[in-house]
Amino acid sequence: PFYLGVQWHPEYLDRCRGLFNALAAAGERFAAQRKATVSQG
Repeated sequence: PFYLGVQWHPEYLDRCRGLFNALAAAGERFAAQRKATVSQG
């Protein structure tokens, strides 16, 4: 299996909010895709 792990430092969150949101969105899309693929059999 493939796991995406991100360690984020709070002091950088404001400066990199766009990047963080993009990473989070990509992670959610990836997880949803995996779930759909698995449920299809």
